[in-house]
Amino acid sequence: MNKKDNFHAVFKKYFKKEERFLIPNVLCYVRILLIPLFVTIYLLPTFVPSNNEANVYIATGIMLISAYTDFLDGFIARKFDMKSNLGKILDPMADKIMQLGVSIALVVKFKNFASVFTLLSIFVIKEIWMMIMSIILARANRAFGSAKWYGKVSSFSFYVIVGTIFIGGPLLQSNKFGLSYTIQHYIIDSLSLVASSFLLFAALQYTILFNRLLKHGQDEVIINKTEEEKHD
Repeated sequence: MNKKDNFHAVFKKYFKKEERFLIPNVLCYVRILLIPLFVTIYLLPTFVPSNNEANVYIATGIMLISAYTDFLDGFIARKFDMKSNLGKILDPMADKIMQLGVSIALVVKFKNFASVFTLLSIFVIKEIWMMIMSIILARANRAFGSAKWYGKVSSFSFYVIVGTIFIGGPLLQSNKFGLSYTIQHYIIDSLSLVASSFLLFAALQYTILFNRLLKHGQDEVIINKTEEEKHD
């Protein structure tokens, strides 16, 4: 099979006409479209002269709507059997783009905090490395499969910690709590370090799984997992 035929085979598998407008996939489209709106509003000057944090609250509302659509599309897909190959691509893609959008917004908003740049760098490097590993596995007819617990923990902690900085950071910088600049740095740097640690842990675990998949194959890893569960 040449490259052109291979492309058509992949396109036919993942972009079936009957799957493009399934409700869960439409919700993924909405979530992706909300990302630039969220970033723009978060970074724009306040809409309300009497409240410097008004844009933060509006952007937070958009982020919560995005998070709700993430829950809703999965629920509908499972409840009404609307799972699709396209959805398997769109859902994680929307999540990663949202995480990237939040990280970029934070870097722009907190440009004086090197730890936030570090967090964004680790996130980008992790996702590029995940992409490379996925491509290598695909060429060997193997895959990571469903999301692993360490990936879910990493994503959850990322949203909680980055969300805390996202909402609380502007309040800290406004000095409403009377905290010194050093204390502000300590709080934001500590939160960024924790989020970075979870990302690195997930990247390490996926790398270990990647090596096992290449060495032993999909069946061997599944067998090992089953044996581990028996001993638990």
